Amino acid sequence: MFDRDGFLVIGKAISIERTQAAIQAVDDLIDGMVPDFR
Repeated sequence: MFDRDGFLVIGKAISIERTQAAIQAVDDLIDGMVPDFR
């Protein structure tokens, strides 16, 4: 069992991973749209 601080650390790690995944998805989307702008 984790104490409250343990849950907070895990929560932060999960939110960081989600943020990085979202940034990667946006990067991929932009890369896909770049040829249309040229």
